[in-house]
Amino acid sequence: MTVAGGLTSGSGLNQLCIPVDMFVDSNDAIYIADFFNQRVIKWDKDASQGYIVVGSNEKVNQIDQLHYVTAMFVDSKENIYVSDNYNHRIQKWTKNSKNGETVIGKSGRGNSLNQISNCWGLYVDKKFNVYVSEHSANRVTKWSPGAETGKIIAKVGKPIDIYVDESNDDLYVASYQEDSILHFNTDGILIHKIGKGVLKHPYGFAIMPGSDPTNPTVIIADSEQQRIVKMNMNDPKTITIIAGSINTSGKDPNEFNEPRRVRFDSKGNLLVLDSNNNRVQKLLIKNNNCNIYY
Repeated sequence: MTVAGGLTSGSGLNQLCIPVDMFVDSNDAIYIADFFNQRVIKWDKDASQGYIVVGSNEKVNQIDQLHYVTAMFVDSKENIYVSDNYNHRIQKWTKNSKNGETVIGKSGRGNSLNQISNCWGLYVDKKFNVYVSEHSANRVTKWSPGAETGKIIAKVGKPIDIYVDESNDDLYVASYQEDSILHFNTDGILIHKIGKGVLKHPYGFAIMPGSDPTNPTVIIADSEQQRIVKMNMNDPKTITIIAGSINTSGKDPNEFNEPRRVRFDSKGNLLVLDSNNNRVQKLLIKNNNCNIYY
């Protein structure tokens, strides 16, 4: 079912225009990085439209505006972190603030450790460290609160979506270049790689809640093949298609047009950011078992 957007592309509060990232909070509200509308829009659970929490429809570099939003994250204090991509910075909006603060990227675009280059994934941990997926710099960097420079924690070909397992600080990364989901330990050493040869340009993924921590189940937006799939980190090739039609794009309820992100809500249902259809689709999962849908 469609739970956000789904109409024609546009800038209305009930519309989206090529959304590229999303975050789902504990109340099942959905925050959406609305790329061409230069904004983050929030849809409360069961709402028929959203409301703007960050940005506007103008492409500028002022403290209250953005120029193409490519990634976002909401921390435990409801602060919103946004990749303001064409301004080469990460902006932080404190709860209910009208203006953003530049917390990363004060020195412009580049590959130095006080710069970022083309961020397409963000993660903020409970200690408020910010992890940045730098697509053009082929790296993931970690920035401590208030730091002027970051630390390279993994080198990855064209990284996009990222996730940190805070029980051990292991890092998971979707690599657009390697067509894989990669798992690194805290020393930046690659432990697992899944999907090589079966995925094609995966944009996003999510670790399934309650899965075995020694062999996590990963739900993947296999973007260019127009499908959502399931894989286990210890099994690099076995793949289960759970939604979509391989290599066939469409706008019917069982079809996608470049799905870019997948996230779980508080009930264990799966949300899919169906980017080129300008909508978020919700798949109800029976008994939290990804093998059975209704």
